[in-house]
Amino acid sequence: MKNWDALTRPLPLTLCAVVVLQVALSTIGSSGVFQSLLGIAAVSVLLIGTVLPALSGVLSWIGRQSPERMWAAEQLARRRLMVQGVSASLVDGVSGGAAMAAVVVFADWAALQVAGFEPSISRELNIVDASFGSMIGETLSASAFIVLGVAFVVEVFDRFRVNPFVSTIVVAIVAGMVAATEQEASLPGLVLVAGMGLAAAIVVTLYRRRGFLAAWIAGMASGWLTTAMALRSLEDQDLSRASNVLVALVVGILAAGVWGAGRKLLQKPSALHPGAELGVDRG
Repeated sequence: MKNWDALTRPLPLTLCAVVVLQVALSTIGSSGVFQSLLGIAAVSVLLIGTVLPALSGVLSWIGRQSPERMWAAEQLARRRLMVQGVSASLVDGVSGGAAMAAVVVFADWAALQVAGFEPSISRELNIVDASFGSMIGETLSASAFIVLGVAFVVEVFDRFRVNPFVSTIVVAIVAGMVAATEQEASLPGLVLVAGMGLAAAIVVTLYRRRGFLAAWIAGMASGWLTTAMALRSLEDQDLSRASNVLVALVVGILAAGVWGAGRKLLQKPSALHPGAELGVDRG
């Protein structure tokens, strides 16, 4: 695609802005305003000097390999919600994220039924100590960079013509092994590996079929929904309200996607180029 470097500039800027937002949400309220502003300024300078060039290089390479997979994310970075690929990515992303959260929670429940399982409450302890802003911001930034890493690995496999099924299995196994690092017994560890591996496979499938935006939304939705369920399990009124807000964020993203798709359907049909359904900008 012509001038891809110029087209991808808003996307790394958006990802860097997400990290700055995460720092702002995490620091404001936990320290003084002056210290918070200094922290945000320091992170901004660091991002401009290091992270932004790195993101530009990675996104530029991915864009040359599969421009259609980055197209919807680029359109959203340009505030074009009405584009068909963007609204479809939002809907598919939230749906995939809900499925991922369900799979992870079911795997935790199944592992509890297996002898030798060592339960961990680190997630609950972390969210109790964390501010509400960090719950939102950390999920935003973590999902962005994790999905970007997954996208890079998938494109490397595709570059060397590895079978898509094989590359998906490899990514799923690696992700699953991370989930079982705290388990000494093998059987409950395998249950967690299966759950996290299936969640990773959903991300890879979304990236291959719909693109980076759908995979990123799936990661965010899964993180917020999992956190919301953990908050509700603590049976605290204030934490339950925070849980409702996280669920509302996910529902809001889904509503935006449905609204964009509905508005598109109500518009007068026009002649589309062959790649329009996939979100490829043939210009």
